[in-house]
Amino acid sequence: TLPAELAYVSSSSVSGNWSCSAQGQDVTCDLSGPLGVGDSAFVDVTVDVDAAHTGSSVNTADVASLTNDPTTANNTDEDDS
Repeated sequence: TLPAELAYVSSSSVSGNWSCSAQGQDVTCDLSGPLGVGDSAFVDVTVDVDAAHTGSSVNTADVASLTNDPTTANNTDEDDS
């Protein structure tokens, strides 16, 4: 979920085949195809920042799968910006 001062603009696949969309402040990206054990896939998400925004934001990514994941502890990552 994006803070009120940020607005989704676009996304582009860096690796893998991603499709992203926004519904209000919620941004969802789906990876087409399998992701093997130890593999990575990257997507760039571009946002506009309102001039009223002050301070920093934390970028958080959560992943989920229809396939059973025995190691759910590594399904979230954060990056301060």
